[in-house]
Amino acid sequence: MKDFIQQQQDFIMTNILIDLNILLDYYQAKRGEKYPESVKAFDSLRCKDQAFISVSSLDNFEFLMYDTISQKYPDKSRREKLNVIHENIKEILSFFKIAKTPSYIDIDYGDIEDSQVMASAKAIDALVLTRDEKILQKYPAITIHPKEYMAQV
Repeated sequence: MKDFIQQQQDFIMTNILIDLNILLDYYQAKRGEKYPESVKAFDSLRCKDQAFISVSSLDNFEFLMYDTISQKYPDKSRREKLNVIHENIKEILSFFKIAKTPSYIDIDYGDIEDSQVMASAKAIDALVLTRDEKILQKYPAITIHPKEYMAQV
């Protein structure tokens, strides 16, 4: 029993880097309905010292959210759409720390964004919270699915 408790305590203290797909699941209602475990994991990590996002995810978040908002509100101006997105980013940054991408990394040209996220996670000794099956299979030692994360906490 003592080993189990120690494992749980160690897991709770593990750094977690939140992948872009989890951020989008939280901030896009349709995705959140489809992937409620992502929303639960996001909520459980809010304002914890061990929770991070990769700086490389912020630009992609803005780009993808802009497209979503443009589809939902085509009459809004570019500035109005960006204001909404920037408020989301401010909120994200109030919850999570930023993990920067190291200066020198090995780029996987098959998916440059994944390379940056993985490098950020390795730099802070973190697990990447993701639903991306490709990443989960390619990096099983440093990734965790939201369902698995929630089972641990």
